[in-house]
Amino acid sequence: MKKQIIQSFIPALSLFFGTIAAQSTAIMYSLPATELCVEVTYEKTTETPGEFYRYSERYLATSDVITSEKTSYRLKGITVNTRPVADAKRTYPVIPSGKSKLTNITVNSQGILCGMNVPATEFVASTPETKLPETTDTNIHLLPLNEEYVMAGSSAKMAEGIAKQIYFIRESRFNLITGDVDHLPADGNSLNTMLQEMNKTEKELTALFIGKRTVETATQTVYFTPSEPVTDILFRFSSISGVVASDDLSGTPYHINIVPRPTTLPPPPKRSSEPETLLTVVPALTQISITEGKEILYATQLQIPQLGSVIAVPDAAIKSAEAKITVDIQTGRLISIQ
Repeated sequence: MKKQIIQSFIPALSLFFGTIAAQSTAIMYSLPATELCVEVTYEKTTETPGEFYRYSERYLATSDVITSEKTSYRLKGITVNTRPVADAKRTYPVIPSGKSKLTNITVNSQGILCGMNVPATEFVASTPETKLPETTDTNIHLLPLNEEYVMAGSSAKMAEGIAKQIYFIRESRFNLITGDVDHLPADGNSLNTMLQEMNKTEKELTALFIGKRTVETATQTVYFTPSEPVTDILFRFSSISGVVASDDLSGTPYHINIVPRPTTLPPPPKRSSEPETLLTVVPALTQISITEGKEILYATQLQIPQLGSVIAVPDAAIKSAEAKITVDIQTGRLISIQ
């Protein structure tokens, strides 16, 4: 009885290890999918009240001042870049037999098909120039105040002293420009340097009354990988918080519209069929637009592989196992067979 069990177990065990051995020789590759990298450029404005804003009308005769801290956002523009990612739904094995010509399939670090008998190709994204936001010098260059202002211990008295500094700078600048001074600068460069320093100091002192407004430009990237024709909310934008999630009702919705051009290509082969066949893509020419209400903010046409059709490279086109097949890693399109 034990002998019969062992004899019946051996063929099953051989089949099991044979299957593992066959699977170990399989070459896995993925066709690419296009991921949209939507760069949203916005302007961030920060308003900070001055220490003496309550006295601006009394000493500077202006009521146009910032009275409270506030941050606001304004959308400036939208651009779209792309990058290829491995399509998990279009990942296939190649199991070459003894006479198979598909013996040297090449994939890159993402597992995306590059071809056969060709070097692996990596996607290199263009790196945009990084611009740091402009910062404003917050060090206030106060001119020496008279003892009466320093010892007063009163905000109103300090404001009065600073206002007099502002008027002194204005008068001195006017005298320099008109030449009504005892000693003029030695040359034009020295005069310009003095005027620039006066302008800077006046601006800083005036900010103590009217406040300060800082404007920064920044970019945030939103990623979207379309899998079908769709019109959907890509992100929302709030004047208070900037770019927010698509389900955050505090922001205005911005929609993305994916409309591929119809094709008449045959349906893709089943994943399990023809394990010795190399598959590529005919990408779909797709209209992509981003809208806010009825306004189109961005529109372009792109070749999107995941919305296109999968086709097999004809066996007759591959003359030998040394044939060089080149596949575009961004679209999955067959480029050449040599």
